[in-house]
Amino acid sequence: MELKAKDTYRLEAVKPLSVSDLSSLWSGYCCLCKPESIGLFCLLHAESMVGHTTETHQHLCLILDMNIQELQNVFERLEQVSLIQKYVRESSDLQEFIYVLETPLTIKEFLSHEVLGRAFYKKAGQAEFEAIKQRYLPTTFDKSDFLEISAAFSKSNLLEWDNQYEQAYAKQRPLAEESRLINLSFDTKRFLRNCSTLIFPLELRTSEAIRTIEELGTVYGISEDQMIRLVGKCVNYNKNIVDLDMLRRRMTKEEPIDMKLPEDRYQWPCVLFLKQLQNGVEPADVDKRLLSRLVSELRLQPTVVNVLIEHVLNQNNMRLSKAYVEKIASTWVRLNITTVEAAKAEVLNVKSSKKATNSKNRTDVLPTYKQDETPLKQNTDRSELLQRIKKLGDKNGKN
Repeated sequence: MELKAKDTYRLEAVKPLSVSDLSSLWSGYCCLCKPESIGLFCLLHAESMVGHTTETHQHLCLILDMNIQELQNVFERLEQVSLIQKYVRESSDLQEFIYVLETPLTIKEFLSHEVLGRAFYKKAGQAEFEAIKQRYLPTTFDKSDFLEISAAFSKSNLLEWDNQYEQAYAKQRPLAEESRLINLSFDTKRFLRNCSTLIFPLELRTSEAIRTIEELGTVYGISEDQMIRLVGKCVNYNKNIVDLDMLRRRMTKEEPIDMKLPEDRYQWPCVLFLKQLQNGVEPADVDKRLLSRLVSELRLQPTVVNVLIEHVLNQNNMRLSKAYVEKIASTWVRLNITTVEAAKAEVLNVKSSKKATNSKNRTDVLPTYKQDETPLKQNTDRSELLQRIKKLGDKNGKN
C-alpha cells in the first residue's frame, strides 16, 4: 500500500513513555530498526500527548527531513518490531490512518523475547548482549533464609471514612485507566473532524477537554454540530483556554435537536431518560447537573445512571434527592457496577433483602380489646344460659 503525503493520521498511545521505555528503545530496539525509527516513535508519542489531532504525513516529512518513501520505510520497521499497529480506511481521494503506539518491552523482556532477543543477539554480538544485560538488569539477592518483617498498613487510618470523604475523593483523584468510560454515544471522531481549528485550536484539544466534551454530549444527548457551536462560545482566545465550567453551564440550557433514540431506553442520554420518566417534563437544571456529576465525577456509566435514577424515583416517591442518589451511586462505584444487567441485579438484591428483613421482624399482636376478652366456652349449657337471662329480666322488672 503506497503512502501519500496528503494521507492523514491520528494517534492512540497505550501510555506515555517512561525513562525505562527510553532506555529500552535506544539500547535495544534501535539496533534492529535504526535511529530514525526510534526518533519517529518518540515524536509520535510527543504528539499523542497533545490530544486528539489529525495531521498529514507531509507534516512528518518536513519535521524529520524525509521524503514520503523514506517515511513509509521507517513506519514499516516500527511495525516489524511491534512498536506500532497500523489501521487504514480509504476514502475517495486519500487514506486515513490510525497508529496505535505500543508500550516498548522492558530490557529484560526484550532480551528474553523469542524473536527480538535472538535478532538483537545476532546483530549486536555476544559482548554487547552481555554488556546490555549487566547494565540494565536489576540486582537481586537470595532471601530464602530471611524473614520479612515489613510493617503492614494500619486499617485504623480509614476508620472514620464515610460517604462525604468518598465523594470528595472520587472528585479529586486522578483517573485510572480502568475508570475511563466506554461505549459513549457522542461521536467524538465526527466532532473533531468537523470542528475547525479556528473554533477549537489544536493546542486546546487536551485529553481532559476531549473527555469532558464526550461525556457531556452523551449525558445531554447533544449533537456533534451543537457541541461545536457550544465549545466555540467557551473558548477564551485571549487566555488561550477552553472554559469547561462555562460549557457545563451552557449544556443545561441546550435542547437536543432531532436525535434518533435507541430502542433500548437505558441507552438513551441520561437527561432524556429522566425527561421520559417525568412524562415529558424538562428536568430542572439542578437535576441535570446531578446526572452529569454521576458520570463525570463518580465515573458511573451513563446506562447505569439511568437504572439508578429509575430505581431512586420508584423507591423515593418520585423525588430525586441529591443525597440519596449520591449515597447509592457511591455504593455502586465500590461494587464496580458497570453494566445495566449488574445494576438491575443490585436493585433486585436490595428489594429482596428489604422484603426478607421486613418478614423476619414482623410479629402479629392482637389488639388490646381482643387480649382482654375472655372466650366463651363452646360447650356452655344452653338451658343454664336461658335461666340466667330470665333471672336478669325478673330483677329488672321488679325495679
